[in-house]
Amino acid sequence: MFSCKVPTWTLIAILPILLSSCSNWKKSSTYQPPESSGKVSEGEQALTSMTVSAVDLYHHDPNPTLGEVKKPTIWLHAEKFHIIDDNNWKIEDITAVIYDTKDGVERVRISAESGTFDKMRSASLSGKIHAEMEGISFQTDSLLWTNKTEAEPAKITSGGKVSVEGDGISLTCSSLVIYPDAKTFELTDVSGVAPLVLRET
Repeated sequence: MFSCKVPTWTLIAILPILLSSCSNWKKSSTYQPPESSGKVSEGEQALTSMTVSAVDLYHHDPNPTLGEVKKPTIWLHAEKFHIIDDNNWKIEDITAVIYDTKDGVERVRISAESGTFDKMRSASLSGKIHAEMEGISFQTDSLLWTNKTEAEPAKITSGGKVSVEGDGISLTCSSLVIYPDAKTFELTDVSGVAPLVLRET
């Protein structure tokens, strides 16, 4: 049998090398998850930007109700929507009803092509807007609905020129403000034809 003696000082020199090799092997065999690049994957991006069909959105009367169910000030239905963030929605193919919160009666009906809805207070509508109130119709390209507060009434304001049609009424104006609860509206820079009785309102 062949035998070989290794000097003690040689073993002492080799031992740290072996330990170092074992340590390196353990480190290389441990899985380290890759650091996030901050980029959104294609799947996550698709989910975030997904457009979903049909949604119903509401604003309510902010005044205290003493335990009663709060009445809606607006119900808005959109055939397509996209969530922008926690408070804002992009919406398309829109119909909306604005209510008198005192008795729940419909005051204004609106249709619009697109817009955004802020669930905290407002809705901005655009694109071939048609609104109707008390037998009078309004045509414009931009409307802003602002929900009532404890200090301010609900209102609808136009962002551009408006045409107004009704029984014996044919008007154009540069701006419009509708107050649904009071059943009144205000026009500025008006031209056209209207019954004299409108002057009192």
